[in-house]
Amino acid sequence: MKLGHTLAADTHYQLAALEFAKTVTAKTSGRIEIQIVPQSQLRDEVQMTQELRA
Repeated sequence: MKLGHTLAADTHYQLAALEFAKTVTAKTSGRIEIQIVPQSQLRDEVQMTQELRA
């Protein structure tokens, strides 16, 4: 899975996302891995939210 956010890789968003990814991987015994994508590389916030709703 990919988790995108709009801030830089040296912000609190990134640190929280990394911790979330680590927890998900541990709780699923490695079956689910989260790739963190910072700095709007996937899309901006509005576009990401719209895609989730679609």
